[in-house]
Amino acid sequence: MNNLKKQKFSQKLFQNNKKIIKRSHSIPSSFELSGVSNNTTTDFSPEKLKRDGIGLIHKVYLILLKQKRLHLASTKTKSEVRGGGRKPWKQKGTGNARAGSSRSPLWVGGGVSFGPKPHTVSKKVNKKEKKKALSLLQQYKSNCFQTFSSTIFEIPTSKKTKYIVSFLKKIKIDSLKHEKVLFLFDEIEKEKMLEFQLASRNIKNVFVNSKKNLSFIQLLKMNKIVEFIPSVINDSSSVLT
Repeated sequence: MNNLKKQKFSQKLFQNNKKIIKRSHSIPSSFELSGVSNNTTTDFSPEKLKRDGIGLIHKVYLILLKQKRLHLASTKTKSEVRGGGRKPWKQKGTGNARAGSSRSPLWVGGGVSFGPKPHTVSKKVNKKEKKKALSLLQQYKSNCFQTFSSTIFEIPTSKKTKYIVSFLKKIKIDSLKHEKVLFLFDEIEKEKMLEFQLASRNIKNVFVNSKKNLSFIQLLKMNKIVEFIPSVINDSSSVLT
């Protein structure tokens, strides 16, 4: 009887596996590549995909914030507090509770028993997740991007702030209205980037960075992103995409 039961169970299991294999082949390959579970009842509506994308961006943002945080709070233990080397009173005969040091955590001015100490907290971000989150963020921020040729703006040797202010007015950006503006330069034009940085450092909500050093958090917080394309490159497409 036991052998018959085992045979029936193995037959059922084989049939179920066949069904699973058939189902998996019927799913389009694009969904498999995007990492979506192979379930026929899954909702692939744009609203859901957008919601999932925002969730991924939020997840990566929180992990990066956690990595950035410095845990510097520090307290002294009983052994680190100054003093307390002598026994306050003898062990017996005084009527007081026995004490070995005046720097015990129970005493005023003593050490802290389980206080905070400087430490590091590291949380890993998966490479594929970070890459996908960055590409999704660029899609959501596509309306914020403006591209200009680097020849459109030349900073005089005086490096005055007024030239940056006039340029911001020219491209219709008001940094005083709490609009955070990021100017992106190519690695080829390091000198121009440094000049722009010196001229714009007195203006609030204006940030300058190179495309290579652009961070996820910086991109997320910006309202406007102005990208300068070197005059050598004729391609108007963004380097970020």
